[in-house]
Amino acid sequence: MEFNCPACSAPHAFPDDQVPGEGIVVACTRCGAHITLNRSGVQGARSLEPEPAEPEPTVGMAPPEIPPADSTRESRPPVPSLRPPAPTPPLDLGGDDEADPDDEPNLARTAAEGDSGLFNAARKAMAAATRGAVDAFDSAASEAIEGETDVPQGLQFPGFGPSDGAWTWRDLPRAFVGVLDARRLIFATAGFWGALVVFGLLNWVAGFMGGLWGPLGTIFSIVAWLGFVGASAIVASIMGYVVHQTVVEGRASSVKAGLAWTKASIKSVVGTPIAFVAVIGAIWLVQFAVGMLGRIPFAGPIVWGAVSPVTVLLSLAGGAVGVVLLYSIPLYIPVIYNEKTGPKETLLRLGALFRAHGFRLATYLLLTIVTMGFAFVVVLMPLLAIATRVGLGGAVAGYGAENLGQTLAGMPAGMAFGVPDSLGRMAGVDVPFQYDLAGWLAGIGSAVGPGFVLAMLGLVYFTAGAIIYAIVTGRQKQA
Repeated sequence: MEFNCPACSAPHAFPDDQVPGEGIVVACTRCGAHITLNRSGVQGARSLEPEPAEPEPTVGMAPPEIPPADSTRESRPPVPSLRPPAPTPPLDLGGDDEADPDDEPNLARTAAEGDSGLFNAARKAMAAATRGAVDAFDSAASEAIEGETDVPQGLQFPGFGPSDGAWTWRDLPRAFVGVLDARRLIFATAGFWGALVVFGLLNWVAGFMGGLWGPLGTIFSIVAWLGFVGASAIVASIMGYVVHQTVVEGRASSVKAGLAWTKASIKSVVGTPIAFVAVIGAIWLVQFAVGMLGRIPFAGPIVWGAVSPVTVLLSLAGGAVGVVLLYSIPLYIPVIYNEKTGPKETLLRLGALFRAHGFRLATYLLLTIVTMGFAFVVVLMPLLAIATRVGLGGAVAGYGAENLGQTLAGMPAGMAFGVPDSLGRMAGVDVPFQYDLAGWLAGIGSAVGPGFVLAMLGLVYFTAGAIIYAIVTGRQKQA
């Protein structure tokens, strides 16, 4: 069947055997007019004038080919594209410039009404659909190579799942995105550095008090560990909040917002890890009491030997609590964030998660730890080795050996976090005041290195925890 467009007189041809008895609606490839065909010929049409700046709109099964500017049209009449005969939803006349490309206007109804505003909206809808189809066609090759991910800052890693749907184990490599933000890494390094400095100072006090009375030194040592755990929990909470929002929820966040959330949830944030440490401390106190039984005259050694199986079991229990703490650390911040639980409820919820998804959680966490260990070996260990040779093990030791030895001697034992073991320390050696002060400053400054390592590992671990929580709870990715 050959016919001309009633609106622009463009010639067209359409196979007769593809025209059903009830007729079919086709679109003019030149002006976009919709034409109703039946076996007797053209029934009617309504023309839509295209805007000069927009591509020629068509509604069909495939995106149109956009010829180059210097090419000529073919002499044969073009075959119009088919329009699905299924009914379509009405237009949204909310005043937006761009309509949804999936919303095709019902032109037959609007033609009967004669409302030009509806036709303008229909023209824009078809133009938007054409633009989307052409863009998809032009970028098909690059999409096939790059894949589709929703990694922050445009970074992409192999093994990622698709950017939509549910979170899966294939998304665990996204955990390394947590360290790829300079401000986040600097804040985490400063936070863990401060926690290490406080820990070292309290350990120094514990050593001093222990010289006066042994149990007093033990008490201060426990306080030092509790302070380190609490300070680290605050830093981890802020970073856990930020990476959960940026990586899992796909929206912008900031350290300031994480600090505000941590203040509001401080009881759960600090109380949950301290509860684990308190259990370990209680086990240690029981061990201490059992050890004191050995001081009972005559019967003490016998009693101590008789209860040694209890001592072994308590030691195993303390180690088990420590392992549970290690595996629960990356999950407890997402639990508090998503479920708004207190310290007790957080522990109960963690227990419920491990009972319901114990094998999956253990597998995901082990996979994360193994991956982190591999990254530590191939990235952080060479970094630290080179830094040691360049710094305290290299030029500083070579050109300042005389002063360096006394400075290290003046460094408190509890502050020697970042000093290489190969250098050695002259513990108990009296040095002048300037070396004592230099030792304190060197001890505080050397803690930056371990703080940086903890920041790197912590950001990856807590980002992995947010992803694992999203996996086991069936969370969907944000578009």
